[in-house]
Amino acid sequence: MSGGKRGTAPTSDVTILCTPMAVVTDDEVRRQIRSQGLDAPFEARQIFAGSTAPITVRKGDHFVLGGRIFPIRATEEWPMFPTGEHMIRLILEVVDK
Repeated sequence: MSGGKRGTAPTSDVTILCTPMAVVTDDEVRRQIRSQGLDAPFEARQIFAGSTAPITVRKGDHFVLGGRIFPIRATEEWPMFPTGEHMIRLILEVVDK
């Protein structure tokens, strides 16, 4: 998925490392996601991804892990580390269990 649309993968290859998926415990983030028009209850998960190149991920894109597709509900860029790594926090929606 690129730009929220199915299609061919982007032409650039970037290695992205990410943390294991974790439950979102931040009440403010959960409130913001709900206020964006999602009225139904849902489960949210988060990951932190890092790369030496800037990561371009937007709300509406999808994160694929183990054959499952997780819609990205929100993103949050973190300051670049002194090592030159770019970090981003992705808030994912768990669609099915």
